Amino acid sequence: MKNFLSFLILALFSFNAHSLEMNKPKLDQLKKELEIRGGGLVSDLTSRRMTRASNEIAAERYDRAIELLISLVEASSANRYENALALQTLGVTYIQNNQVDKAIETLERALNANALPYEPTMQVYYTLAQIYIATQKYAQAKLKLNEWFYLTRAPSPDAFILLAAVFAEEKNYKKALEYVEEALKLTQTPLEQWLSFAASLYYETNDLAKAAKMFEKLTEINPKQRQYWRQLSGIYITLDRGDEALTAMVLAHKLELLEGEADFFNLCSLYNYGEIPVNCARLLDADFKAGKFENKERASRLLSQAWIQAREPKKALPYLVSLAEIHKDGQYDMRRGYIHYQKHEWKQAGAAFQEALRRGKLDNAKKGETLLSLGIAHFQLKEYPQAMEAFTQAATLEESEKSAKAWISEAKGRM
Repeated sequence: MKNFLSFLILALFSFNAHSLEMNKPKLDQLKKELEIRGGGLVSDLTSRRMTRASNEIAAERYDRAIELLISLVEASSANRYENALALQTLGVTYIQNNQVDKAIETLERALNANALPYEPTMQVYYTLAQIYIATQKYAQAKLKLNEWFYLTRAPSPDAFILLAAVFAEEKNYKKALEYVEEALKLTQTPLEQWLSFAASLYYETNDLAKAAKMFEKLTEINPKQRQYWRQLSGIYITLDRGDEALTAMVLAHKLELLEGEADFFNLCSLYNYGEIPVNCARLLDADFKAGKFENKERASRLLSQAWIQAREPKKALPYLVSLAEIHKDGQYDMRRGYIHYQKHEWKQAGAAFQEALRRGKLDNAKKGETLLSLGIAHFQLKEYPQAMEAFTQAATLEESEKSAKAWISEAKGRM
C-alpha cells in the first residue's frame, strides 16, 4: 500500500533538496510576452536541417541526430527563434538517448532564449518537471511545475497529479491529496493510476472510507487486478465491514484471481467470520487432501474450525489429528475427545483423552478436565475400575477435586 508512486517511472528516494522560489516578476513579464509571442520564420536551410535530424531520430540514430542538432544550434545563434527551436529538439533527443543531464541543460537554454511561443514554452516547462522528478531533483521539479501552473491558461489534470507526486515524495500527503482531488474533478474518466494513487494517499492519511471508495472504482475499471480486491477487502476488515470484505474476496474468487494459499486462507477466515463456515470447509477441504497447502497447520486449524462451526464436527477429526501431531501438547487430542464425547462414542473419546494425557503438557485445569472426561467415558462403557482410576487422579487436583469425588461416589455404587 505504501508504494503509492508505483504508477510513475520514478526511483523513490528521500526528498532532501532545499525549496526553490519562483521569480514572480519575471514570470509576470513572460506571461505578457507569451500572450502575443508567435512563432518566428524558419529559413529553408534550417528547415532542411531539422528534417534531416528528424529522420535520424525516427530511425533511432540518436547520436547522428544530436550531431546535426548541435551544428544547427551553433549555426542559428543569430536567429533566436530558430536557435530556441533547435535547442528544444536537441533537448528532447538527449532524453531519448538517455543523456539526462545534457537534456536538462539544453531545455533550460531553450527556455532562457525567450523565443518559443506559448505552447512549446509550456511543453518545455512540463518536460523539465518530468525529468527532474525522474532524477529525484524534487525541489527543481516543484519549481518548474509551480511555474507551469503560474503561466498556464488551462491547468491539466495530469499536471496536478505530477505535482501531487512531488508532495508525496516530501511525505506531505495531505497537500498531495489536494492536487489529486483537483485532478479528479477535472476529468470524468480518470486514469487507473490516478485512482490507485488517490487510494494510497487516502490510506496514508487514514481516511479509509475514501480509500475504500477508490478501490471500489478500481475494481470496476480493472476487475482482473487481484491486488485491488485484496486491498479493498483488507480496508473493509479494518472498517469492521466484514460482510463487504467477504463479498470482495468471493468476487475475486469467482474471477479466478486468488493466488497462493494466503488468499484462500483469508477467504476461508472471512467465511468463518461471516458465519458461513461450510463454504470455508468446502473451499479448502479438497485442496488440503490433494496436498496443495504448505502451511498445513493454518489449513488444518481453519478446516477444523469450519467443520465444527458447520455442525459437522466429525469431518474436523482428521485435521485435529494433524494439529495434534504438530503441537504435541494434548489440546487438540482433547478437542477430538470432546467431539466423540458429544456423539456418545465413548471408546474413541477415551482413546483421545488418554492420548492428550500421555503427551503430558496440559496445565492442571485442563488435565483435571481431561481426567474427568476420561473417567466418564470408562463409566459409560461400564469399565468402572478404569473410571475409578481416572476419577481418583482427578481428585488430586484442586481444579477438579469436587467433581471427581462426586463421580467416585457414583462409580463405587456401580462396582
